[in-house]
Amino acid sequence: MQSLKRMLKANTGRVPTASEQPLRRGERRILPRPLRYFSRYLARTIKSSKPLPAGMGSAMAVGFIALSVGYGVYEGGYSAQMVSSAASTAGLEVEAIKISGQVETSEADVLRALELGADRTLLGLDLRLARQRLINLDWVEDVSIRKLFPDRLDISLTEKQPFALWQQDRQLMVVETNGNIITRLGGVEQLSARQALLPRIVGEGAEKRAANLFELVSEFPSIYSRVASYVRVADRRWDILLRNDLVIQLPEFGERKALSAVVDLDQKRQLLSRQIEIVDMRLSDRMVIRVMPKAANERRKLVKQRSKRMRKAEKSI
Repeated sequence: MQSLKRMLKANTGRVPTASEQPLRRGERRILPRPLRYFSRYLARTIKSSKPLPAGMGSAMAVGFIALSVGYGVYEGGYSAQMVSSAASTAGLEVEAIKISGQVETSEADVLRALELGADRTLLGLDLRLARQRLINLDWVEDVSIRKLFPDRLDISLTEKQPFALWQQDRQLMVVETNGNIITRLGGVEQLSARQALLPRIVGEGAEKRAANLFELVSEFPSIYSRVASYVRVADRRWDILLRNDLVIQLPEFGERKALSAVVDLDQKRQLLSRQIEIVDMRLSDRMVIRVMPKAANERRKLVKQRSKRMRKAEKSI
């Protein structure tokens, strides 16, 4: 208080009198601002020598009662209910909701997030809170929501763009290009038709590094068009699984050179169409090929038969 007196003295050149001292909230209750204005106007009117206009006294009394009731409603927390009730009586209930831009987001999820309540009034809907609840939905990137009086809501959604299906420890997730998770799925049966067409990536770190690999493999269409999934191994290198179950094991470094060698041999010997289980490109100076067990057995039989024919030919000479 003393510091306030000194500040007033510095600004006005005098110390305020006792009647000018500011009220402290702990000393007595301060009227709300609308009632303070009304009480000051009433005091000035009473002090003036002019007679009140006809009916002014009744009007002032009614106004005072209305302000008191309104303040009581506000302090009691009933203002939202009063607004909704008045809006419903005035015919401002939401009759139509237009939703656009949704592909993966269901209309049911949007309606639940709006939380319109039983009265479904436009005036009772807080757009800021409704927008925040909509943005919290898995697929929603941004949203625009407008009230169109007297009875419509216009909602425009911008959804996140799915990039791949990421499998990690039996958990299936839809991810964006930067690796951020859009939504988690309980299993393959929960995939939509659009999600089922997304490329599959597996393993720790795959969601963060898949974009660069996809760009590289797309340079080799004969491989890219046959890919079933990409597997990240120990977050160091990639295995590429083709739809015929052939696995191309890429090295940690020099993936482009390895893919180029595979494509070159495929063009010459139809490598990717043969009964091969693994094409191992992890060593920089050689390619190691492992054939399928069935094909290996058939090859051994052919070699054995060839050896028999050669021995017979030798005896006949």
